[in-house]
Amino acid sequence: MPTDAADNEITTLANSGYEVLEERQSEGLLYRFFVTLINSTGLIFGAAYTYVQDQKQKGNKRGFFVMVIG
Repeated sequence: MPTDAADNEITTLANSGYEVLEERQSEGLLYRFFVTLINSTGLIFGAAYTYVQDQKQKGNKRGFFVMVIG
């Protein structure tokens, strides 16, 4: 709980050229779930793309999985 002394100190620091950190409410659980899901999906598809490119470079027979991703 900020007091008048704390408010004065923050104002003094802000006027001195220091950047004052403004705390904000943390993101919700559902938001973090979707961010993690998106990042995980990108990681999986990135690995699959790299695998397909490696198989193409080696000249291996292309299967259905390779056709879908590549």
